[in-house]
Amino acid sequence: MIDWWGPVISEYYGATEMGVATFHTAEEALRKPGTVGRPASGATLKILDDADQELPPGEIGEVYYWLQGMPEFTYHGMPDKRREIERIGSSR
Repeated sequence: MIDWWGPVISEYYGATEMGVATFHTAEEALRKPGTVGRPASGATLKILDDADQELPPGEIGEVYYWLQGMPEFTYHGMPDKRREIERIGSSR
């Protein structure tokens, strides 16, 4: 896309419930192909194994994301559903 449109595209990774987790510009993507960007301001971002232990860079795991200042949430009409997917606790 950058070859087609030029260095005007920025990308982000996020979640409906939490907002933007990582962000990078076209220049950063060209400098480091395959990047997912850097964590957003106030974000805690980790890659976890099945035992909720943080993995080192390059390892495959589940993305854990927490954004400072975001309120707790529940799924409409299903308050227990959030607790079923929670990994490290409600505040990190």
